Amino acid sequence: MAVLAAAAAFSTVAVGVTSSIAMGEQQSSWNGYPRGMTMIYGNDVPKETWERIRPLVAEAFPGATPIATYRALDGEGAALDLDSERRSCQNCSIRSGPLGALPVGGPDLLRLLLGRTDPAAEAALAEGKAVIFDPGAVRNGETRLAVRRFPMGDEDPKVTVPAVGVTVQGPALVFGVAPEAVVTGAGHVPGLSGFVIRPDDGRPDLERDRRLSGAIRAITPDVRVTTAGSVDSGRTDFTLWVMGALASVEVLGGTVTVTLDEDTSYLAGPAVLVASGELEL
Repeated sequence: MAVLAAAAAFSTVAVGVTSSIAMGEQQSSWNGYPRGMTMIYGNDVPKETWERIRPLVAEAFPGATPIATYRALDGEGAALDLDSERRSCQNCSIRSGPLGALPVGGPDLLRLLLGRTDPAAEAALAEGKAVIFDPGAVRNGETRLAVRRFPMGDEDPKVTVPAVGVTVQGPALVFGVAPEAVVTGAGHVPGLSGFVIRPDDGRPDLERDRRLSGAIRAITPDVRVTTAGSVDSGRTDFTLWVMGALASVEVLGGTVTVTLDEDTSYLAGPAVLVASGELEL
């Protein structure tokens, strides 16, 4: 009976984990960022280091152009996160991802994150207006932004900036895209914070990410590489095996506790397994 119970537990856990990973893959592909978009990001990385990284990114993605992303910095160079005072639309995430809530960039970044070409929105961006993915947060041609100290979340005084609203088809991990003029107009300085790039086929490539990450680590340990929608099938299989074994141990009288982080928005792999304390796969 114990063996049958262990087998049943393994099946239950395996199905549950497979569903969780599948959901995580779906969410990381459409619930936040375009599937296959690779983000190369970090904080407190000197501009000279980013310029050394740029050709590595271009080499890893032949035929695609790296798009620079920026974030607001205070007078001492500390990173700030500009975000909405409140998000009112159903498609707005309550949290931000690796790019921050309101990444700073040009029309190429806007097209990528918006998922389409919007001439009116691009014209507004060129005029120095933020393009906000939550039209309800724009009133009388302006939006009010919270200014949070990254990464602890301490808030500076709020700022009001010129803006236009656009609609997005799916949930977004960004509140919109701001031009550099919004940052300087709010009394801050735009600082290079990374690159985004997406191949034409939009297909994640974990091996490519690993090679690029290794090349970047040879320059600095402070930059991460993450691709929306990427799932490491080898890690998935091993995770299922270990979780099944742990579930069997628990049924047979063990006291191992297992937790699975289903949020894959920030990770190249699908999950982090924690068992009997701190074991990361």
